[in-house]
Amino acid sequence: MKTVKDVSELMGISVRTLRYYDQIGLLLPSKYTAAGYRLYDAAALRRLQQILLWRELDFSLTEIKAILAQPDKVQNQALTQQIDRLRCRRDRLNNLLNFARVMQTLGGQEMTFDQEKIKTQAAQARQAWEQTKIYQEYEQKVQAQGPQQQQVWGQKLLQLLGQFGKLQKLSPQDAQVQKQVATVQTFINDQFFTCSREILGQLGQMYQVNPDFRANLEEAGGPGTVDFIAQTF
Repeated sequence: MKTVKDVSELMGISVRTLRYYDQIGLLLPSKYTAAGYRLYDAAALRRLQQILLWRELDFSLTEIKAILAQPDKVQNQALTQQIDRLRCRRDRLNNLLNFARVMQTLGGQEMTFDQEKIKTQAAQARQAWEQTKIYQEYEQKVQAQGPQQQQVWGQKLLQLLGQFGKLQKLSPQDAQVQKQVATVQTFINDQFFTCSREILGQLGQMYQVNPDFRANLEEAGGPGTVDFIAQTF
């Protein structure tokens, strides 16, 4: 039998969490000492290992409690479904990261992006995306523009995106806001690549997670600009 402190140190989980699991009926102690201290046997430790695994797989405590009450067959079905969801999430994030590498090459010298980093990411983007139509279209357009014109268009795009900072008090569905969305989409279509509404939505998410883009856009449009762009896109 192990005490709460023993289990905490062994499993890397706080004493407070173990007590909470007891309170909600997720992990009950195997027995109590005469003084009322919780004790856990090997079976309880195995259950705790399962709980921690399900937590790593993004299941809520309520879901975990329900799953562990089911037969092994049902648990395996839930695990298979979650693995599929995580794979979809991974693929979506990989696509978003690759797309971010392409878009990061749009930054001009006046922006605060690390130019050496941009070159590296551009090479990675080329390797990952060079067979796709959107990247081939992008390459053709930027090569025709030349470095100086690319900087001009990069700054212009930053200015257009910065305008959303002035529109934050409006609803994302407001006609004026959506007019600005259409302006940005048309600009990207004309100067860089065919930008569908789906791709525009991915750009909005990318701006939220990429610290370089967030810093530049919020400098251009003010605090909250990036999150508002993500909502409107």
